[in-house]
Amino acid sequence: MSDDARSIKLFSADGRRNNRIFTNKYTWYNFIPKNLLEQFSQMGNFYFLLVALGQLIPAISNTKGQPATLVPLSAVVFMQAVKDLFEDCQRMHSDRVENSRQAVMVDEQLDETSIIWGQIQPGMVLKVQEGEPIPADCLLLTSCHDDGHCCIETANLDGETNLKKKAPALTKEEFQEAAWNCRRIGPGSAPSLVCEPPSGNLYAFKSSLCLMEEQSRGLGVGSLLLRGTSLQQTGWVYCMAVYVGKETRSFKNSRAARFKNSALDEKLNQVVMMIFGAQMGTCVLISICSLMWQGMHGHQLWYLDGLPRFLNPFRQIGIWFLMLNSMVPISLMITTTVVKFALGKMLEEDPGTCSNGRKSEAHCSQVIDTLGKITHVFSDKTGTLTQNVMEYKCCSVGGKIYGLEGLEEIVLDDAHVHMDATELSKAIKCLSSEREQMTSFFLCHALCHTVEPVTRTKW
Repeated sequence: MSDDARSIKLFSADGRRNNRIFTNKYTWYNFIPKNLLEQFSQMGNFYFLLVALGQLIPAISNTKGQPATLVPLSAVVFMQAVKDLFEDCQRMHSDRVENSRQAVMVDEQLDETSIIWGQIQPGMVLKVQEGEPIPADCLLLTSCHDDGHCCIETANLDGETNLKKKAPALTKEEFQEAAWNCRRIGPGSAPSLVCEPPSGNLYAFKSSLCLMEEQSRGLGVGSLLLRGTSLQQTGWVYCMAVYVGKETRSFKNSRAARFKNSALDEKLNQVVMMIFGAQMGTCVLISICSLMWQGMHGHQLWYLDGLPRFLNPFRQIGIWFLMLNSMVPISLMITTTVVKFALGKMLEEDPGTCSNGRKSEAHCSQVIDTLGKITHVFSDKTGTLTQNVMEYKCCSVGGKIYGLEGLEEIVLDDAHVHMDATELSKAIKCLSSEREQMTSFFLCHALCHTVEPVTRTKW
């Protein structure tokens, strides 16, 4: 174990850390400078900022020193800022909902108290019921099963819907003894967990549980319940919070909200740079032609008397730059901002994007146009596309196929079984050679697959 390993006592909450998460990109003090920096990293906005600054210089201004372009540019920046603020408020609302979810804390008296996720601290013992998500990275202590194990679904982390079995750190008797010692002797007698510092590794966990009488028990990732997973086929578990909030593995693997450029934005930046290059080339060419014309004919024209024979070439370049600024239409910036926001709202209201009654959420409409460019979906396995669902349609025993006799299907609750089991039931009940074959058939099923009996026991 490394020098920066941490020690966590059972039933002793560490008040220095909590389980609150924050995924918002802005704060009240950095919204304006950070958002302006992001927006003016776009070549279009930066171009019109240069135009507005040029219009403030009387020597080259074509608007009498008034930054006329600043008005539409401000409208573009304001609309983009409002959109970014709205989307960030949606993130903060999602964070508040997540942090306010209910959990059950268990004390050394084994009394249950309802708390919210944001109040969970390392060392707290939590009780999680079947079907509920794990609120933090927790160490499995024991469960309703006799051996204390539980089953976890990790679909929210890795997309896998098959259940993973987790081993307990304590037996039921050891957990009850630890709670009794805490009541009788004090918190100092409780087992303590010495574990590695927070990391983003989902598949490794180095720790040891120190019991009484200087006994130590090594534990690995097989006893760690990760935040975001859900408890399945287990009535309840007792677990101790180890990593909370931003220290959890799922949060360590998530990327902070950042400004994103879509392919369209990148293309617009390239087009604006090309137009700017062509515009500056045109300005230089016109300035050279102007100098040549003034040199040959300027002294012959009476209305040029009193002016310098040769104007400053840089001044001429600035004058022509402002004269030709309409080569980049500022309305294009307004249109793309409005269209992207509208597409995001349309996507959220589209019934075709709903899943299990839940609407889709456009957290960043800045890159929503990228969805229209998807032409191929690459999958590392078929389970990603089939949702890892295998339905039992029929079976063959002794050369006879069962399950295709009738048109009506018999669907079993909580199982992916869709078959007509009439003839199969008759073959099981009859006292013939078919029954022996059926016994061997189902025995092979039990041996070749993981069978998890579902129980509803109370402790």
